[in-house]
Amino acid sequence: MKRWLEYVPIPAVVLVLALGAFWLMSRWDGAQTARLAELDRQHQEATDQGRKVAQARRQTVAASEAADRKIARLEARQRVTQDSLAAATARAAALEDTVATVLAALPPATAQPVRELLASKDDQIRHLGGLLADERQKSAELLEDRDRWKAQAANEAAMAATWKRRADDWRDEARRGCLPVVGCPSRTVTLLAGAALGAGGTLALQ
Repeated sequence: MKRWLEYVPIPAVVLVLALGAFWLMSRWDGAQTARLAELDRQHQEATDQGRKVAQARRQTVAASEAADRKIARLEARQRVTQDSLAAATARAAALEDTVATVLAALPPATAQPVRELLASKDDQIRHLGGLLADERQKSAELLEDRDRWKAQAANEAAMAATWKRRADDWRDEARRGCLPVVGCPSRTVTLLAGAALGAGGTLALQ
């Protein structure tokens, strides 16, 4: 065994090992650099996507708040229309018996204009009733839109939280790829290590 070792060029072996180690570190550094670049890209993509979702959520919340304001205005108009309808219906009911008695006492030629006037009042009541029904229908549609927008805003908030969590995970993953002392691997660290190994190999050859 000792005789065999006498024929082994120790300095050359040391140099080959140094070059091999330098090559392996260069390959490792290249892989780590590519991996960190991909993680940075994914982190930026997740951040941008989260920003877009947050912007969409702000627009959805604004639409929901606008729907709330429209609903409030429609409800105010409904109250006015409902009060007008109730007043007109009450007046018609109060005059019904009196008008019937008066019409019975009037001659036909005189009673006809009164009947036409009463018919116009009935038309007005029906118009108010139809207007109130339309306003209630609009309020119901706006309530459905408002609820849909609120649900959409909640979904977008969850999506934004998911994208933020993904961005944080990728950022943490990138940080886990760093070395504890010198920080993230870089070509500078690799070249310094290779230079040290090369110097050691050169000294061994001497």
